[in-house]
Amino acid sequence: MNSRRPLWAAAALFGAIGVTVFVPARAADHSYTGLIDAVLREGPEAELPPHLSMVLGLTRIEHSVPVKQAVIHDGHNFHVFNVGTANHKNLVILTHDDQDQSTKAYLISRAGQLRKAVAFHDNEVPHERSAAEARDDFAAETQFWTNFSSRLPAKK
Repeated sequence: MNSRRPLWAAAALFGAIGVTVFVPARAADHSYTGLIDAVLREGPEAELPPHLSMVLGLTRIEHSVPVKQAVIHDGHNFHVFNVGTANHKNLVILTHDDQDQSTKAYLISRAGQLRKAVAFHDNEVPHERSAAEARDDFAAETQFWTNFSSRLPAKK
């Protein structure tokens, strides 16, 4: 039996404790190194869904990708920062809107550069978005995680 939680199963739990796990203490740097380290240490295990993993280019066939994640619940949105457990360079930011049941996903580099963007509604197939189409919402999500990572405790 697979002990990994589905992508959204950990959202309520980690969202509730996420702010207490990550407390303000450190100035922001221009990469996600501190956030990646914190997620790998503290984040719950989950899996990126098979088709999303394939559309993002993380797998060649539909196969789920194990990740550790940080999940923040903000009103009707869930912000999720995923770090691949097998390959820590596989970084996927997701934003899920509970009101319209839509998700936007971004494959990014460690420096926060967009590598690929996709979008989908619940129970629909993800489709790739152009960088121009994703620019504004990706910038907002990048700012969200940059602000969040600036509040992480200093690494000991």
